[in-house]
Amino acid sequence: MTNVLMISTDAKILEEGSPVRARMEEYGNLFGELHIVVFSKKGALDARNAAGADEGKIKISRNTFAYPTNSSSKLFYVNDAVRIGASVIAAGLTAENSVITAQDPFETGIVGKKLSEKTGLPLHIQIHTDFHSPYFKKSILNRVRIALSKKTLPHARAVRAVSERIKASLSADIAAKTSVLPIFADVEAIKAAPIRADLRAKYPQFKKIVLIASRLTKEKGIRDAIDAFAGTAASYPDAGLVILGSGPEETSLKSKVRALGLDGKVAFESWAD
Repeated sequence: MTNVLMISTDAKILEEGSPVRARMEEYGNLFGELHIVVFSKKGALDARNAAGADEGKIKISRNTFAYPTNSSSKLFYVNDAVRIGASVIAAGLTAENSVITAQDPFETGIVGKKLSEKTGLPLHIQIHTDFHSPYFKKSILNRVRIALSKKTLPHARAVRAVSERIKASLSADIAAKTSVLPIFADVEAIKAAPIRADLRAKYPQFKKIVLIASRLTKEKGIRDAIDAFAGTAASYPDAGLVILGSGPEETSLKSKVRALGLDGKVAFESWAD
């Protein structure tokens, strides 16, 4: 079976009992071995994981392992991940039995490219975000990331996009090696899952609830949703907007809600809730 070295930014993988970690364990069943290098700052490990870590390696299952970078700063994520990834590959992964997969064509893609060039392992890159969106291009950091993608995607053996729209935004040579695989949602499992949070009980003042579940980033269009809700708030005084998620836009979105005078009409909930 194929072995996989994954480069990820999702620190939830390091949290014992998290849904993300459980999903990684399921992925591990599909491969010979699954090794996951996770961008993380020092102190990201909780006490249980720190106690069970063996020289920085966390055993998730019999064949699935996570390696936090434990970086002193975000500036060192890439170099630390390359160092750790190289040591994992040196322990027995070869171009004949293994592949590198990067979570995005940006920072993790650079790690994957460096490791692929150094070891000969084929590189697979995933694209979850429409980085050609005008919303994505507004920040300086994201413009740097777009530049990184121009270095990483040509080197990839294969690319996965989560939608046809994202694939259509890619150049012809990159699109030719891109497969569309949407994020899987187990609808039946969701229907059967017990209700852990009753929004109507938590917000009895809202007779009607509009729920947004999303990562709080510009390209998700949540600011537009808030504007739309503000335009109808007077007509539906008993309605409320609940925004479930976290992300870099959280502070800005909360400021927007206050500026529109919607404090009592819009509520924010974290994923943990």
